[in-house]
Amino acid sequence: LFNADMTEELGCLYLSPSKHPDHDVEVCFWLVKKASDAGMEPRFETFVRDWLAAAWPFKKPGFPGRQVSWDDWNQG
Repeated sequence: LFNADMTEELGCLYLSPSKHPDHDVEVCFWLVKKASDAGMEPRFETFVRDWLAAAWPFKKPGFPGRQVSWDDWNQG
């Protein structure tokens, strides 16, 4: 994730095969402090959810550490 003129990295998104039986993809992301402090995190998460629904075949993406606790995710 970069700013509009592609000069500054703001974060990163990872899509990985899910190890949890209730989800078909593991979705993780991080944002730099500046982006997080600017309130980008909830907007970026909404963008990612919408993008996955529109552009990818995943039926049940999982967001460990957000929608599912890491403990629950790792026990799944």
